[in-house]
Amino acid sequence: MKRQRPARMRGFTLLEVLVSTVLLASVFVAVMALCSQSLHNFSQIEPHKVALAHAREKMNELLMLEELKPGTSAGSWDDGYRWRASIASSAPDAKSSSPGYGLFDIRVVISWGNLSAEKSYAVETTQWAKKATPDANL
Repeated sequence: MKRQRPARMRGFTLLEVLVSTVLLASVFVAVMALCSQSLHNFSQIEPHKVALAHAREKMNELLMLEELKPGTSAGSWDDGYRWRASIASSAPDAKSSSPGYGLFDIRVVISWGNLSAEKSYAVETTQWAKKATPDANL
């Protein structure tokens, strides 16, 4: 014959409470580990994000020029990122039928870090633009 407990005496046993506490603790530890890894990944992506913003800035600066001429230039920003830009006449440009205008290949390379572990991004495009006239004063 089984004895029925009164309704006010029903509840969780000590073993049930311990098992649920262990499960909750292990889930909490797993979630905290994932959050920590996400923050670590975010901090490693930040330099790449800055480099791409610099590349976009320099490329837009070159694309807004009214006239282009082949050549290279380089420089750096105060935050340690360096840039190198090269403009070259595009190969099909030799057969161009528009005098004074032509296709130019533009390449911008953004680099950062020390020389032994340098990282870089290159951005390239082709632009139809007016050819710069040679300076008569030179």
